[in-house]
Amino acid sequence: PRVTFLTTRWSLVFRATSASESGRAALAELCQCYWPAVHAFYRRAVREPDEALDLTQGLFARILERNDFTAVTQERGRFRNWLCACARHHLADVRAAASTKKRGGAVSTLAIDAAAEYDRERLEPIDPQATPEEAFAQRFVAALIDRAIARVGDEWERRGRGRVFAMARECLDGEPAEPYAAIAERLGTSEGAFKVAVHRLRDRVREVLLDEVRQTVDDPAVTGDEVAFLLRLAGQRKIPRSR
Repeated sequence: PRVTFLTTRWSLVFRATSASESGRAALAELCQCYWPAVHAFYRRAVREPDEALDLTQGLFARILERNDFTAVTQERGRFRNWLCACARHHLADVRAAASTKKRGGAVSTLAIDAAAEYDRERLEPIDPQATPEEAFAQRFVAALIDRAIARVGDEWERRGRGRVFAMARECLDGEPAEPYAAIAERLGTSEGAFKVAVHRLRDRVREVLLDEVRQTVDDPAVTGDEVAFLLRLAGQRKIPRSR
């Protein structure tokens, strides 16, 4: 089930500590959105791709089981830091136990598409010199951008402009593969009207992305710095074209 976000990501985290169906759905939503960031962390921290995948599944199995991570949710602030700390702690625990245990039965609600993530890594490579924390941050921002685009896409779909969105989305990061005039003709509109649609889409995605970034912080003392940091990373990343 889809989960409606409340004020911040912490709203989901706190709700996810509940043993209710709503709590499990909230935590599954968090896992689904942010597992690529955790996977990127482990891809830089360990040598074998299979081990990175096992660690990712193992971490979210522990979170879904609400073991020792319920206490961490009381540390409000940067959601990014909290989740990265979870990944770091889990790796330390696994290494201390000298084994990696894949707990597949506990993560049936988390569909990890490793092939798609490896394909994304090929199309949007992370700096090979990046630390696990830096790789995590890059994929964390990618998740925020994906959510922002999806939210705006839903908005346009509800307004009956889903086809325009699909075409305009290809223009978010510069010139499209074909001329604006050709796209406009296929949409049955003018080139000028289509360019206006692209401009409005770009503005709306930026606006929703800012909202997504702000949702990850729940401490006024760090909000400004975290928003600036994440937006700076977002500005360095190209908007992915549809695949």
